[in-house]
Amino acid sequence: MPQEYPHDARINQQQGSVVLNFLIDASGKMLEAKVAQSSGWPDLDNAALYAFTAPGCEFYPVMANGQPIKSWARIKYTWKLN
Repeated sequence: MPQEYPHDARINQQQGSVVLNFLIDASGKMLEAKVAQSSGWPDLDNAALYAFTAPGCEFYPVMANGQPIKSWARIKYTWKLN
């Protein structure tokens, strides 16, 4: 999910990867979201978290034995200036 580069992070030439954890219920609804590993820059971490918790962001539940289950998902989002 593309997200606009945070203004202050761009000005300060900040780059890095943030790892986010999401608790997804059996219907695909996100129950919880948190930063598991920081990029080292709060602006980048917060912008990535916002991108994946914004309305319209959808998840698919994990399937176990043909049935959807509640589980944690992990996403790594990398911010890189061109």
